[in-house]
Amino acid sequence: MTLTLARGALLGLLAILDVAIVGAQAHPATGRPGPVAPVVRAIELRRQNVFDSAEATNWVTRLANRLHAQTRASVVRNELLFRAGAPLDSGLVAESARNLRRLRIFRDVTIDSVTTDSGLVARVTTRDGWTTSLDFTVQSSGSQVAWGTDFFESNFLGTNSRVMAGYVHGIDRSTAQFEFTRPRLIANTIGTQLYYEHRSDGDQYVVGLSKPFTSLAAAGGADVSVQGFDGRILRFIGGERTASDTFQRRATIARLHAATAWHADSRGYLRIGLSAQLRRDDALPESSSLAMPHTVTAALGPSIEWRRAHYVVTRSFEQFGQVEDVDLSTRVRFDLLAAPRALGYAHDGIGPSVSIRIGAPIPGGFGFIDGRAGGIYSAAGLDSGTAAMALTAVVKPAAGRGRLLLHGEGNWARNVAVGSEFDLGFGIGPRGFRSHAFTGDRAWLVTAEYRYTLFPDLGKLAGLGVAAFADKGGAWFAGSLHRAGTDVGAGLRIGPTRQADLRTTRIDLVRRFANDVEHAHWVLVIGRGFTFRTAP
Repeated sequence: MTLTLARGALLGLLAILDVAIVGAQAHPATGRPGPVAPVVRAIELRRQNVFDSAEATNWVTRLANRLHAQTRASVVRNELLFRAGAPLDSGLVAESARNLRRLRIFRDVTIDSVTTDSGLVARVTTRDGWTTSLDFTVQSSGSQVAWGTDFFESNFLGTNSRVMAGYVHGIDRSTAQFEFTRPRLIANTIGTQLYYEHRSDGDQYVVGLSKPFTSLAAAGGADVSVQGFDGRILRFIGGERTASDTFQRRATIARLHAATAWHADSRGYLRIGLSAQLRRDDALPESSSLAMPHTVTAALGPSIEWRRAHYVVTRSFEQFGQVEDVDLSTRVRFDLLAAPRALGYAHDGIGPSVSIRIGAPIPGGFGFIDGRAGGIYSAAGLDSGTAAMALTAVVKPAAGRGRLLLHGEGNWARNVAVGSEFDLGFGIGPRGFRSHAFTGDRAWLVTAEYRYTLFPDLGKLAGLGVAAFADKGGAWFAGSLHRAGTDVGAGLRIGPTRQADLRTTRIDLVRRFANDVEHAHWVLVIGRGFTFRTAP
């Protein structure tokens, strides 16, 4: 009864707010509602191949079109939130375009309206990107080199299915990887993910099913996943080149989350959910003569998430030549898990966590702040926990091809599982330092990079640019020496403009400054994407 009354009161308050917002959008002179939106009489799909008719002028481009499986019409229609026979809603049109771009199989998406003799026609134009890759990659940070080869298809037979098989010869181990992912495999609504990784020192897998929220206004969604790990964990301390500790870890974690929208429209939502977790996660030093323990815990609790949607459309942020949606929404989520002794924990406890993103336009660009914190509390206080805060800003002059990226972050952890410590180096964090150069339960990073595009679409195949940058950051364990490193440098940025889902390649000449372990040196660094995360 109490829950019903609370829900009714909340929905009533939200309805009042909606009326206020609609009223504010009424005609300023008369106070009357604006004109009624025209009705969509038909939806016209215009699907273009990797090279359109004006570009497919030689045997190379024509062969590429023949080899590429064009995206099926059903894939496009599945992501459209507006329908024929209903009034045209500009919010749903914009969100439909975001849905299509989020698939990462198109190089461009446009939705416009055309008035015909029969009425308004919504025209959806998609331009396929090249989604097949037989790739050989090299990543370098001075004397350390990792390489890999893989077959990757992110739009298998035009069905928006991701298939991958690859091999990576890394710094610590070699790995064979296999993946199959399809967002709408079962009943055209339920997606699946299958991932398996065979390491030279262990195995890892992920199996998941999800019925995602297909729009901001969707009524509900759920996902369930099981992930397992059985292998070695190497622990590096103080910048050492050889791991001082080696653990054997066995873990199986099953998670379930389901949520319903108490209020939702194209401007945002309030979602109430329930999360559950069943976890076995044990680790033992390899030198130990003890048998591996077998501990199982479970946790259950509610979640609440509020969001006010705001997106900006930009080009060539993470990928050359691609139109991208940057999420500047204000979003807050709070979870509270019960972790009682009856479910396997040593003490009765609770696990609160909160995450937040605040985004906004800034002069010449945009920026966002991400924060998250969580932990397990018992009667004795905090048992374990993590916290992080990050700030990212992107400034691009109205005229010109330059772009300045700024990023800063700080991270804190206490009593986290073995292998979950912060680990910077080898292109993550200060890019001029080798793998595991900075590890610990405290970490921070600041970086600035200026990119200038020389050729946005050279030969209709690739973009080419140059960049200059500076990094400073580090990690350490509580109670030990605060360790950090600094580097500066310049390099090339190369990205295929027809590839639908491939991050920009970095080739940098880096001046690494000396710290307590490394000598000052010039190093060649090769990698992809940014040296920091752009999503929470």
